[in-house]
Amino acid sequence: MSRLELVLCLICAVSITAGQIMLKFAAKEMLNTRSYLDLATSPLIYASFAVYGLAMVLWLYILTRVPLSLAYPFVIMGSGLVFVFAFLIFGEVLTNRQYIGLVIMLVGTIVVYA
Repeated sequence: MSRLELVLCLICAVSITAGQIMLKFAAKEMLNTRSYLDLATSPLIYASFAVYGLAMVLWLYILTRVPLSLAYPFVIMGSGLVFVFAFLIFGEVLTNRQYIGLVIMLVGTIVVYA
């Protein structure tokens, strides 16, 4: 994997994570609305869809250049980032199992690229 491909994979992982965080903000916003129509007109929803859409276009590009078995661990890394940001931004409490899972994700990614 070239440096450019590595950077693109990282951008994709971070973009997918950002999309998840934005959707969580939108979900919290939904608690303050009276209807799903209000949520459907939320700029945050459209922004999160745009981030996801661009991430998927980037992912398709990556898959034309990088074997799936090498690219996919970055998606797993993005899932780990969601845990971290859920804790940092939303104050979500992580269980011991979640911490162990994060470590396994990290170790697995390191093993794939070692």
